[in-house]
Formats: sequence, structure tokens, C-alpha cells
Amino acid sequence: MPEASREDDSPHVQQLRAALHYAIGRICDDVAAERGTPFRRTVVATLTEAALSQAAVMARDLELFAQHARRAAVCADDVKLLVRRSPTLSAELQREARRLAAHAKVAKERRRAQRGRRGARGAGRGASAAADPRTATDDGEVMELE
Repeated sequence: MPEASREDDSPHVQQLRAALHYAIGRICDDVAAERGTPFRRTVVATLTEAALSQAAVMARDLELFAQHARRAAVCADDVKLLVRRSPTLSAELQREARRLAAHAKVAKERRRAQRGRRGARGAGRGASAAADPRTATDDGEVMELE
């Protein structure tokens, strides 16, 4: 597992580990306050390492799914395949996918409308130029066409 040791030295992994440790610590504090059972620091550290390890396994699985499909990048279908055994997570991802698709559709319609407006302006200029019996030569001189 030499890859993992190289990743552990990365500043990004260190930042992720610190942020995850903080988030898990906050969750443990909330649960402890709710139930009256405090968590030891070693438990928080163990949960953090378990979460990081699980994330690494999931990332590798996603890469393998994409490779199997002969793709260079991971796509939403790979994520759906990864979470297929977790109905709650799968349902949440489906909701998010629908939201993103709706957002993409709106953005596409906006771009299409903007192109249409630009095209209408350009068509207006083209129409007036077509009605004008003059044209410009390469050197900028205007000639009359008959």
C-alpha cells in the first residue's frame, strides 16, 4: 500500500483529514450532548481514519467502473452503481441528479435564447446589407452593384 503513504503526505489529504476529524468530532459532541455519553478522542480519530479509508475504497471502485466502461472519467452512472446497496443514499443521489439535470436544461435554454437574440441582430444587419446595392472591396472602397 505504498500509494496510501504518498497520499498521506499530500497537503490536500492532510486538509481533508483535519476537516473530516473536525466534522466527526462535532457530530460526536452533538450525540454526546443528546445521549449523555461522551466520546473519547481515540474514537473520533478512529472514525476519521475509517471514513478516509472508506472514501479511498470508493474512489478506487469509481475508477474501476469507469475503466470497465472504457471511459477516461467517472460519471454519474458510476456513482449510482457504487451506492446501489444503500437505498437512502441512492434516493438522495437520484434527487440531486434530477435537480442538476433541471438546472442544466434551464441553462441550455438561456444559452439558446441568447444565441437567438444575437442571431436576430445579425440577421437584421444582413437583411439591410442585402437590400443595399453597394458592397465593399478588399481595400475598403465601396462599389455599386447592378
